[in-house]
Amino acid sequence: MPEKPLDLEELADEIIRVEYPTYEQAPPGLREAIIRKKERIKQILERHTKQACEFHSKYRGRPDLLIEEHPEFKECAVKHWSWAFKTGLYYDYDAWLTKLALGWRGCDV
Repeated sequence: MPEKPLDLEELADEIIRVEYPTYEQAPPGLREAIIRKKERIKQILERHTKQACEFHSKYRGRPDLLIEEHPEFKECAVKHWSWAFKTGLYYDYDAWLTKLALGWRGCDV
């Protein structure tokens, strides 16, 4: 799958198609109800995406603050920050933090 930025409209459409694969062909009243549901899904995705971005921004380069406010991530934060500090490759911590912000809970990058 090629890399591309997150498209919340496309994602909401893909989610709604799980339940209504051909919603464009639905009768007018039902089609509008499905489209409203799709818009609500998009709003929820936007809210969660914004929260993830704010999480990432807050703790980028700040493993101390992350550990203080979220001690459950201490082991992984220390592992990735230590590696980044030793090698000068800070993208290791940032890559892990990005995945964490997006819901991935593993310690390996």
